[in-house]
Amino acid sequence: MNVPAWEPVTGVGPQVPDHVTTFTAELLRTGLMLAELAAELAETLPADAYPGVEPGAVVIEMITGTIRTALCAVEPPGERVVSTLSLPWHSRDG
Repeated sequence: MNVPAWEPVTGVGPQVPDHVTTFTAELLRTGLMLAELAAELAETLPADAYPGVEPGAVVIEMITGTIRTALCAVEPPGERVVSTLSLPWHSRDG
């Protein structure tokens, strides 16, 4: 799914993208890309690749490993920023 560039549609809020709008658009684009990637990987994973393990769990582990490698390459502050940004969404789940 392709997320179009930001345009004001309701007349409510800023008429020029601010940093929050830009961050929100990037967050949604990234989430959609990761969801599509995960679905495609889960569908194409051979059934016998990881016997007894749910394909979705394998894909989550694969994506987590890739993200962990990228975050660890940045420096420890990068990990704290991601943790801080994800806390509000985590608290809604449980």
